[in-house]
Amino acid sequence: MSEKDSYNTVAKSTFLFGGVQVFRVISTIVKGKILAVYLGPFGLGIASIIINTLASLQTISNVGLNFSGVREIAFVNKKSNSKLSKLIFSLLVYFLFFSILSSILVLFFSSKISLYSLGSVDYSLHYKCLSIVILLNAVNLWYQTIFQGIRELKIIAKSSVISSVLSVLVTFPVYHFYGINGIVPSIIITSILTLSTSFFYSKKINLKIVRIKINDVIINGKQIIGLGVIKMFTSLMGNISTLIIIIVIQKFGSLEEVGLYEVGMKISYQYVGLIFAAIAVDYFPRISAVSNITEKVNEVSNHQTEITLLLVIPILLSLMIFTPLLIQIMFSNDFLEITDFVRLCSVGVFFLASKQALDLIPFAKGDKSTFFYYTLYGSLSLVLFSFLGYWYKQLFGVALFFILHCLLNLIVISIILIK
Repeated sequence: MSEKDSYNTVAKSTFLFGGVQVFRVISTIVKGKILAVYLGPFGLGIASIIINTLASLQTISNVGLNFSGVREIAFVNKKSNSKLSKLIFSLLVYFLFFSILSSILVLFFSSKISLYSLGSVDYSLHYKCLSIVILLNAVNLWYQTIFQGIRELKIIAKSSVISSVLSVLVTFPVYHFYGINGIVPSIIITSILTLSTSFFYSKKINLKIVRIKINDVIINGKQIIGLGVIKMFTSLMGNISTLIIIIVIQKFGSLEEVGLYEVGMKISYQYVGLIFAAIAVDYFPRISAVSNITEKVNEVSNHQTEITLLLVIPILLSLMIFTPLLIQIMFSNDFLEITDFVRLCSVGVFFLASKQALDLIPFAKGDKSTFFYYTLYGSLSLVLFSFLGYWYKQLFGVALFFILHCLLNLIVISIILIK
């Protein structure tokens, strides 16, 4: 592939998913507005802790299979239909096994989870009900892993848009009628609709699944689970570090501050983070397919970084200029005090955008130790700097130290890859 063709491939996929993110960002804005109006800072704090705890549980149950599965599918795609079909079946078995096991554990330990996350056992029933979401999410993730591995980009884009729209349509009436009590039903219904969308689009591709013996499943799973476990731990580090920061703010501050922190991070990072995630949908299988060719890795990652920055910088500049207006539109006047927080965090997000394509290179190459220790450093750095920032000047300090955290992460991953 020529350099021009490489740029065209990166640009097409990036702008395809950039367009998808317009719908996802709009839906996220609408959902954020709904939560802000019907829950307020206190209810938003409760929802934040429940959602982040559930994200950690889902990360554990998936054992990183969605990432390692994409890598393996990208390798065998178009090389052997028989191997691909057997690999897909093996992935389904592992997804179901680990998600069912995790759901059972959540049912038994829901009181402990509620106590440690929210300081009370009053929310144990919430987590018992949410155990079904772990299984629904696993099956949906299996479909999405296949779509991503074989690079069915249009299907991923369409299913993402439809899921986002359905999510908004569900969220409004549930929170309107039930308020805080609608948190769990909203999550469950959204998960069901998302899985239904993926199932519908799976019928659009020639998806062949070949059942194989358990011994063959175990053989296929060695490499997948090996890389998957590393990815699980690194993803879990991110979820736990976020949860620790929220708990620290709750302990030394209040649930209202937790709600303000969540809204601030959502405005400054999560919307751009959606773009990062969308870009990775196509970028990760491409970088995995050429992971053994250094020149190709350099070419693909450099082109992706350039396109990412071209897409993200205008968004960040607009965000910093119109922060007060966006807060009023997306949430309410009660959240205007986080204006400076959002503007400072946006500077840090620029550094995150600069290293987005670099972060996945060690994993694509199968370098487990480098990927693990770098991610561990990043998670510890985030927690440490957030704690120091909050101790220095509460939420304003958290945003200030967030910039330093992001800059140091960019420097560290650059040094690692150069070495």
